[in-house]
Amino acid sequence: MRRITVAVALVLLCGACSDDENPVDTILGGLPTTHLLVTSDAVIDTDCTDQVFLVGTALDGSAVPISGAQVTLEVVPGTPTPGTLTGTFTPTSPTTDLFGAYATSFTLDGTECMASCTGAAACTLDLQATISGVVSNTVTITESL
Repeated sequence: MRRITVAVALVLLCGACSDDENPVDTILGGLPTTHLLVTSDAVIDTDCTDQVFLVGTALDGSAVPISGAQVTLEVVPGTPTPGTLTGTFTPTSPTTDLFGAYATSFTLDGTECMASCTGAAACTLDLQATISGVVSNTVTITESL
């Protein structure tokens, strides 16, 4: 029984001493840093006045929340159709909380939306957020007047 205990202890020690891999990465499968941006609001609007509430979460490569990080929000360049379609985020640059979460809202420029989207098949633009160089997925907003 003593030999088995010593053998198991040596195997565990040797595994922990390996320079090849981080044990946390081995357990979690080397998760990449993730940044997810989502909304539960309808992203298809019919009157150019609704706000879209967005929440995001950022995790590091070990699936640990990234707290206290500043979030950069933007309309993805080249995605607005027509190209003049814009809007604003409130707050403009939130900070992640202890759980890596943040919240913001997006409001289309109503004047530009009414001028550009009336009679159009559909106006669209994509939103995304960046934290510490990691870019979220995009959320597409569509106006159909």
